[in-house]
Amino acid sequence: MLLFIILFFSSLSQAERVSNILSAPPIKFMHGFRFGYGYTNIDPAEHELLHSKWLYLIGYELNQKLLGGDWIDVIFVENISVVGLNQSLFIPSGNALIGFEFHDSFQLASGINFVPTEEPFHMVVAAGWTPKVGDINIPFHLTYIPDVHNHWRMYLTTGVNW
Repeated sequence: MLLFIILFFSSLSQAERVSNILSAPPIKFMHGFRFGYGYTNIDPAEHELLHSKWLYLIGYELNQKLLGGDWIDVIFVENISVVGLNQSLFIPSGNALIGFEFHDSFQLASGINFVPTEEPFHMVVAAGWTPKVGDINIPFHLTYIPDVHNHWRMYLTTGVNW
């Protein structure tokens, strides 16, 4: 079998090999700002930094879309944000997700969340709708970050990307 594969690829001309590499699905790059509000079930009385369960979020996002064709694309999302500014807190946060976009507007993804705390890594799940408005997109996303100690967080964000 290995011999067959070697013979097959050696029989291809250099132009055919380059053509096969270049015929990979196209990738679309986008980026933009995010802001929103979050809620945590952590009791502020039990946590010395929090004054409220509500957290303001502002950040920046990069995403790459592997164009799949008619109705589904693969998405890769990376974002960094600062959480807690409404409480005079500066809590950096980062996410890396992989998922799908359906019909160029509905996204579903999961991945890893990082916050510099005692237990810095968490799972993150996100779903959203991103309508195109002229030459820009206006995303609306709901993000859920569970925790093994039941200290979950949930965010509703919007913004703009291009």
